[in-house]
Amino acid sequence: MPSVAEWHVHGLSACLVQVGHLAAEMRRDSSTLTDFGTLSALLPLPRPPPHAMPRPAMPSGEYHMDAGTCHTTKPGHTMVVCLPSLVMPGVMKGGTTEFSAEATQHPIISHSRGSRSIMEIHWFNRDWAAANLSKTARATAYMAKGQWPPGKYGFDRSTDYLPEARTVFPRMHSLMPSVRLIVLLREPGARMFSQYNNGYLKIAKHIKRGEPMNPVYSCLAAPSDAPECFDTLVSYVATCDAADQIDSKVCNLTVSLFYRSCYLPQLLELSRNYPSQQVAVLVSERFFADVNTTLNAVWSALGLPLHNHGQHRRLQAPCWRPEECPNQTKVRMLEQTKRNLQGLFSPQVEALAQLMPHLELETWWPGYWS
Repeated sequence: MPSVAEWHVHGLSACLVQVGHLAAEMRRDSSTLTDFGTLSALLPLPRPPPHAMPRPAMPSGEYHMDAGTCHTTKPGHTMVVCLPSLVMPGVMKGGTTEFSAEATQHPIISHSRGSRSIMEIHWFNRDWAAANLSKTARATAYMAKGQWPPGKYGFDRSTDYLPEARTVFPRMHSLMPSVRLIVLLREPGARMFSQYNNGYLKIAKHIKRGEPMNPVYSCLAAPSDAPECFDTLVSYVATCDAADQIDSKVCNLTVSLFYRSCYLPQLLELSRNYPSQQVAVLVSERFFADVNTTLNAVWSALGLPLHNHGQHRRLQAPCWRPEECPNQTKVRMLEQTKRNLQGLFSPQVEALAQLMPHLELETWWPGYWS
């Protein structure tokens, strides 16, 4: 099986070059994306087990596991924790932090109570590979890390799950076949540029310590030339197809910038593991435009009571140049950069609009439809 990095490069090629072939494959797949968003109601609220640990329900001796299953943290302990019932796998810079913060204001939805609380747990892409455990032991360790309480629907999120769909969703399905997934999709060019902007925050420590940086980080470290320099990153993609470049830091960063906006191959992998009735694909821009309506539409589909989430505070817009706003480190996208990205992602956006018409992607950049 190809490595995650190799699959990302392949998916990047499919997204940017082989969109027609990928879209046809999605139409042929038994689990179509057309119905993504028609969520079915959640299972009953997670409840503590009647005994300290449930009895094995399978001939293998493994315990029965699914979303909302509750166990004690260890045999003989009294603290009960559960597997989450809701998971948000992405996308990065698509509003997942804001969504999870708003969602867990609902009285019967809870984020993790473990360390770092509402932050990402990364169980299925990091801890899973590091732990050589049985299915029951993996589930127990996952619950112990997240510490979702009984009596509420647990909510987990990680923006690394969707990009690593090929390995993450089979693992997730083996533990939680009935889990409900909520995916936020942001206009791909805007998402990519937002991740690029976020690089300014990450390189600050390198600059202060005088550490050497790879060419992409050096590009990000030049604020006065940053928007123009961003355009040059496109040229790195072709070099990442070479086998000896796949694992380089330059390629990992560049492929991450592009691939995280290549939604088609990621959604295809998701559809192969979970039916449409368990997946809601939402548009980030619509969520930010009307938080209450978006969230309550999800709660209604899941069979949960509606909740007034109040007024959402919009984030401050970035400056054209950092020197214009000393307290910010982000820059605006140049119109030429925007046109370049529209040309890059236009085939994918058109395919998504055909495969998932309910998303009404016409709300994304007008340049896609002109």
